[in-house]
Amino acid sequence: MGVRHIVALVNHPARLEEFKELEIQTYAPDLQRATLLTLMASNPDLFRILTTHPEGRAIEEVFFAGRRGAGRLLRNLRISSDLLIISIHRGREVLVPHGNTRLEPGDVLTVLGDAEAVKDFKARLEP
Repeated sequence: MGVRHIVALVNHPARLEEFKELEIQTYAPDLQRATLLTLMASNPDLFRILTTHPEGRAIEEVFFAGRRGAGRLLRNLRISSDLLIISIHRGREVLVPHGNTRLEPGDVLTVLGDAEAVKDFKARLEP
């Protein structure tokens, strides 16, 4: 169906494991409220970037099928200066990207930046 991620609101923490087994990302307010408040207090700029969307800026997930560029280092991708790769999802791992990170087929990159730069980057990487 083309759905890559499912996020579920879980009000009963005892049921979290059931969702984890189904590979569904969860949000449990009783457990994560303090974490979100800490994020806001200790990293206000990061929180602002992730929660506000000024006109012309986008945050999207880009799927890397790996037809071209598998094994390439991120620093060799000619990424626009208006684009930031926030994270790479590889299987069940979330990686913090850096120049020496090698792309693997199936990686999902979370990118933030100028909407046109995100669109162009997505067109280069997705099938």
